[in-house]
Amino acid sequence: MNIEHLVISQVAIDFPTPEGPFRALDDVNLVIDKGEFISIIGHSGCGKSTVLNIVAGLYQATEGGVILDGREVNEPSPDRAVVFQNHSLLPWLTAYENVELAVKQVFKGKKSKQEIREWIQHNLELVHMSHAMHKRPGEISGGMKQRVGIARALAMEPKVLLMDEPFGALDALTRTHMQDSLMEIHQSLKNTVIMITHDVDEAVLLSDRIVMMSNGPAATVGDILSIDIERPRNRLKLADDPLYNHYRAEVVRFLHERHTLPAVNTADDKASGVVPERDKAAVLDLKGYRNKRGQKLEKSSVKLGFVPLTDCAPLAIAKEKGFFEKHGLDVTLSRESTWANIRDKVCYGVLDGAQMLPGIPLSTVENAKCRPMVVSMALGLNGNGITISTELWNKIHELAGSAIDSPLESARALKALIERNRLENLPPLDFGVVFPESSHNFLLRYWLASAGIDPDKDVNIKVIPPPQMVSHMQAGLIAGYCVGEPWNVKAEHDGIGRLIVSSSQIWNNHPEKVFGCTREWAESNPNTMRLLWLP
Repeated sequence: MNIEHLVISQVAIDFPTPEGPFRALDDVNLVIDKGEFISIIGHSGCGKSTVLNIVAGLYQATEGGVILDGREVNEPSPDRAVVFQNHSLLPWLTAYENVELAVKQVFKGKKSKQEIREWIQHNLELVHMSHAMHKRPGEISGGMKQRVGIARALAMEPKVLLMDEPFGALDALTRTHMQDSLMEIHQSLKNTVIMITHDVDEAVLLSDRIVMMSNGPAATVGDILSIDIERPRNRLKLADDPLYNHYRAEVVRFLHERHTLPAVNTADDKASGVVPERDKAAVLDLKGYRNKRGQKLEKSSVKLGFVPLTDCAPLAIAKEKGFFEKHGLDVTLSRESTWANIRDKVCYGVLDGAQMLPGIPLSTVENAKCRPMVVSMALGLNGNGITISTELWNKIHELAGSAIDSPLESARALKALIERNRLENLPPLDFGVVFPESSHNFLLRYWLASAGIDPDKDVNIKVIPPPQMVSHMQAGLIAGYCVGEPWNVKAEHDGIGRLIVSSSQIWNNHPEKVFGCTREWAESNPNTMRLLWLP
């Protein structure tokens, strides 16, 4: 008889409160095969970490239980290693010594000193940290600390690796590297992984299945989405993959459409005068609310999205300087990694509005899956640039034989290089843009075409999130890109690339970023919409 690897069966848990037991989870059921990568995703407070802690043996279920390889889980054990959002390294020990601490705890008396030393070094090499094994946590970056934490967990040879938002505290660029490393490790070890995340892209990229939790109290498994994308996975190719984007949309749709609270004050509620108990807090927050100018706000708590670029400054400054608060608005800013995230989350109402590319609202006119969007204001003009790698810069300057002082001259020099590469049977050059319907795409294409370069035949144009442009160029995956700041300046500062054309040289005062929301949201919240942009 085959024994199932990991079974979470009818798990429920109550926590004591002054008002009585609070049921956080109810009837959670899941069977996980050996070697599967499972992501658990859901709104804050839905019990994701509680599920993980029960599997780890840190919490005891009130009802049901967990069985791992035929044995009931009722306490912590090295066969279920946990990686937390905080690396949890001991600051007075080196990276080697932090891993050694766990290895000796598990393998003392089972491995010789030489075997222990080789095993520690092997696991540090696995996460690309052997070069810093003798450094203490205070001497390495946040991403490197988390790599050591993963090495420590893997060194215990766990049957299941449990990860509680392991990359949540890292910047976007480091998170990307860590995700790629985790894919590489999982591909190599075929280990079982359960990871909690709030990042939809991360969940789809890494997972074999995504477990989507319903909202609490009494949260449970709302749905399970199988990710049938072949491994190994290439994030660059997946950016334009219809199946990948379908899975992303399914997760976003679940999080919004199927597991948000019912609308407050429906027609039946108004007629009966009865408000559901769990909706009272929302009613108190919105009912009859007026700001200091006496204007009634349809919605006082607003969630706005942004991508970390220079032109998100109007949102960031308004938040930090209290301009929103001055008008009675409680604004939460949500950092997003891609424009696709922005588009989908505004489409499905996860975000009330967002900084976005002007092409996104235009594209919703023909996108039957997205509610039409409107634009209330421009956040910036110009601000983009075309940067090419230092290697490519040197080649076209050598070929041109003189200074390149204009966009047309630089494009013609590139054209000459492309023709030479074609004669030498070299592959086409790869360039990055941030989104298909972006000014970056149009500007890059216009610049190329000005010298007779066919953007669809003579080069490859790929979609890459803005924060990942520099790392892709550094890795040699692209020869150039068109993006907003600060990513052009960063490439120059790091010696990786050179700005060859600014967007104002191609189309001066072109619209760059706008504030957009769905037409439905704007029409339902006219006062709130207007107050978002008062001085």
